[in-house]
Amino acid sequence: MLTNQTPHQEPGEEATYAELDEAFSSVFGKLMGYATADWINVEISTAQIKVLFILHFGGTLTVNQLAEKLNIGAPTASHLVEKLVQAGFASRIDSTIDRRVIDVHLTEQGHALADRLSGVTHKWIIAKWVSQLSEDQRIDLGNSLRTLLTVIENNPE
Repeated sequence: MLTNQTPHQEPGEEATYAELDEAFSSVFGKLMGYATADWINVEISTAQIKVLFILHFGGTLTVNQLAEKLNIGAPTASHLVEKLVQAGFASRIDSTIDRRVIDVHLTEQGHALADRLSGVTHKWIIAKWVSQLSEDQRIDLGNSLRTLLTVIENNPE
């Protein structure tokens, strides 16, 4: 479990919700700082990023399937895909099931961008921070995070 002490407290003093909120916000603010650089430097539209994420996390889809997921028309989805193809983030491949259908795949470059934008590639930062904790602190942190996750899952918004 996370210690209730902040660096400025004496043993036995409880951390207030405000102090815990500040610590939590600071840690995640640092993580978001790393991710922000990737978002600032991306040269594709928000709609193209949506397609990128759908393909990254959902796998290969047809243009029609993408259109359905985005609630847009197939011509618009096709245009978004074409922009990603031109940028080197996606490729169109004839379906092995039906030659009239085109499957849309992300390229390695597309998957790498999706990883960066989703924060996946920043796991090493967390690992670096956590590696500096003692074994007991890592166990306490893990237990606290699992407990917090359970609370979150049981109390959606």
